[in-house]
Amino acid sequence: MIVQMRRELGLLDAARATYQEGCVHYSADPELLFQAGLLFRATGEHGEAERCFLGALSAPAEPYFSSMDPAIRGFKARHNLAVLYAETGRPNQAEAQWRAALAESPGFIPAWEGAGEVLAQRGDVPALLDLARQATTVGFPAMALMLEARAALLEQRHDEAIDKLRTILAESPGAVELRRVLTHALVQAGRLAEAEPELRTLIELVPDDAKAHSDLALVISELAARRSEGPV
Repeated sequence: MIVQMRRELGLLDAARATYQEGCVHYSADPELLFQAGLLFRATGEHGEAERCFLGALSAPAEPYFSSMDPAIRGFKARHNLAVLYAETGRPNQAEAQWRAALAESPGFIPAWEGAGEVLAQRGDVPALLDLARQATTVGFPAMALMLEARAALLEQRHDEAIDKLRTILAESPGAVELRRVLTHALVQAGRLAEAEPELRTLIELVPDDAKAHSDLALVISELAARRSEGPV
């Protein structure tokens, strides 16, 4: 779709113009609304983004274009709406949308990760463990381990969390969110010599991860300070 292509190329003004032209004839088209939601989120127009994602969710079942991905009327719209809510300080609404996305599509990993992040930020260990049990029930033991690891971190059981995360990463070395949680766990546990290579791997996977770069700089500085005082 032209809105999507122009947005991905960074031509945001052109993408907006295309969306406005499309609205003349297809204002209720779910694909147009979904792509506009992504556009407005990118430009920081949160109210417009929310309106578009909600519009995609409530759009008529009959698409204007036969090639439309039906998930944009469901769990994909809910996920992006949840991300928007999380970014704008509405974690309860974000959690509700991620849980609704999981009810519709239990295999959609970003919704598990998003719900887990909200619960971890809230410090809700029982809810994390309950979500882990749900992940096990629907056949995602690796996700259950990640959620259990988050619960362990909240209870300062760092070594247990690290072991669980490394078990998963042995099977899925490219899992960015898992590695991000692992680096956080290693830093919290004071295991900086182990955190450094994990942060470097994370940066290789996500070169523009500003927090990973910042954390790596702090880890390197702290390790240098420790070496000046004696063995790490």
